[in-house]
Amino acid sequence: EEESGSLAWLQTLPASWRSISLSKLLVTTVSLLIVWGVGTMCFLMFWSLMGDHWIGQARQAKSLPDPFWIHLLGGITVSLAVMLISFVTAYFFRSPITALIAVVPLFVLVTVGVLNVIPLVVPEEQLRGPTELVIASTITKLAWIFAGALVVLFFLSHLAAWRRLTWPESRLAQRIRGNTNSDAYRPPRGMMHSNYATSTISGRPNKFNALLWQQIRPIRWHLLLLTLAGIVGALLIGTRNPVNAIGFILCVPSLFMIAALSFYGDSVRKRCLFLSDRGLSPTLVWITRIGPTLFVSLIVLSVVAI
Repeated sequence: EEESGSLAWLQTLPASWRSISLSKLLVTTVSLLIVWGVGTMCFLMFWSLMGDHWIGQARQAKSLPDPFWIHLLGGITVSLAVMLISFVTAYFFRSPITALIAVVPLFVLVTVGVLNVIPLVVPEEQLRGPTELVIASTITKLAWIFAGALVVLFFLSHLAAWRRLTWPESRLAQRIRGNTNSDAYRPPRGMMHSNYATSTISGRPNKFNALLWQQIRPIRWHLLLLTLAGIVGALLIGTRNPVNAIGFILCVPSLFMIAALSFYGDSVRKRCLFLSDRGLSPTLVWITRIGPTLFVSLIVLSVVAI
């Protein structure tokens, strides 16, 4: 919406910022419920197709969540938290890639905050013992804590929407919007003073190197930050249990964010049209787009395996 200018167009309509924000939140919530419904049906189909032998082995291995409904509510709570956090970052940051990456540290911050609030509300003796017994004895207090966290995130997303849809644009944003046009992507004006332009004087690079440079340059810092976060999470996965959970929270979302960077650059200012107009091979473009993110993903996964 930032690239197409639809948010700016919505501000010109006779609709309040609350209705715009709530409509987007409602559509996203319904989509999330559809995903949960489809996932539940797939799980039930898979379970019904399993033989009695495998079901018996799963029960004997005690790998099934017990009680199941508590773990299900926990998964739904996490999904709602991620959704609300994504709204906060999407409204607060104008850059889609920055907003996407900001979801990871903000989710970690919220998780750490909730974990620090739990000992203040629940007595320490109730937090000792098996996980199932701890949850069963403190379910009411934990439910209030998680519900309170979701309410805080909802108001933060509402505040971010109010700021984004009612505040005037900054001077930097106005300059950036004034420099963009509806045509296909064109190299920046100052490109002749860059190292890449200097290298073309002595010899033009081949298509592969040029496409690879075009892919890495706009996402280099984001890719580096996410790779470091993924490696730190991978190292924490092999440690003791409380830190192990933080490792998963860091590592898994970082890998998803790295994957999201693969084709981000081509969606900015219609750069894909620039590539199409010049008759470049789709296979060559695909390899140069997948290559950098696949390489750093394999690095993170190798640390997890070690």
